[in-house]
Amino acid sequence: MHGLIRAETFRVYIAGNLFFADNATQEGSTGIVIYGAEHVKVADIRIDSYTYGIKIIPGPGRNALRCTFTNVAIYSSNDASGNSGTAVTVQPQLSGGETPTAVAQISFTRAC
Repeated sequence: MHGLIRAETFRVYIAGNLFFADNATQEGSTGIVIYGAEHVKVADIRIDSYTYGIKIIPGPGRNALRCTFTNVAIYSSNDASGNSGTAVTVQPQLSGGETPTAVAQISFTRAC
């Protein structure tokens, strides 16, 4: 139960959406997962009632180079055990013997 930005993607633009989870207390419900995309722009969206709002998780040799979030509201929910959810998770990782992965740039802005 999540939107997934796949590794083959070069540029992604998501705008003007509501991501709403009805009964999102399942362990691991996520609004958007960014897994290796070079340029991601998310604007004017609301992510509501997921355990995790946005996860940025580069995979083996697949970077998340530039991510820009403008006017993004995230309201996470508790998980099935009653623990607080997480709005944003940024998780650079290395894989054993693989090409190092990284998140190069993340911008969070609010348009005036």
